[in-house]
Amino acid sequence: NNIGRADFWVAAGNAVIRQTSINNALDMRSSFRWGRQDRFLCPGSGDRLPGSTGCAATEAAMIERMGLTWRDAVALMGAHTLGRGETRFSGHHGTWSDSDEAALVFDKRYYDAAHDNSWRPRFNPDQTTNDFTTGNGRNNRMMLKTDLCLTMDVRNVDTDPCCVTHFEKRCRRQMRRCPMYPDLHPWMEAVEAFEEMRSSDLVTNEPFYSAFEDAWSKATSFGRMDDLRSLRESCDTK
Repeated sequence: NNIGRADFWVAAGNAVIRQTSINNALDMRSSFRWGRQDRFLCPGSGDRLPGSTGCAATEAAMIERMGLTWRDAVALMGAHTLGRGETRFSGHHGTWSDSDEAALVFDKRYYDAAHDNSWRPRFNPDQTTNDFTTGNGRNNRMMLKTDLCLTMDVRNVDTDPCCVTHFEKRCRRQMRRCPMYPDLHPWMEAVEAFEEMRSSDLVTNEPFYSAFEDAWSKATSFGRMDDLRSLRESCDTK
């Protein structure tokens, strides 16, 4: 009659997403699987998450190691629509969404925010946490390199600063505009997936919601799919 910690954290994540999605539309009970094995110690587990340095980190963690597709990875990045970064925890500061209120809603606005603003590089004391910000200088907005590499080429931004914008003459202080990837670059799959998620319907948030559920199910069942079981419709044992 007990639930393991690993299953609990996945179920808790599902609950948060349901409660913050528009009209509670993203209810992932039907795709939830249980039966994960708990461990008291998981050394190095945090290092297996993709870093914030760009698409190479995402590719190594999600595509090569976990076997996800770029569409899966881009959909999972959409979870950045919730919450904010805090310098004391991650070295990054601000919300991905355009306000603290918007950061409480799980919807497609992460993609809109990345596309519709002009993002300038922000150089932090710890150079490994360099990121992007936008707005009037209060620096309460942010995007990571891992976010903006899904829409433009930011690989050289630390040594050759550029701004990420999809509009002409929107870079500040005559900063150059970041380039696009060459047509045959493998990360163009990420760009195409980003545009698909950004084009999601404002009301239903489709196809983002469906793509996220599929990717979340894969990511939270990685390596254990054959051992996990679906929920029953009822707890009645009669």
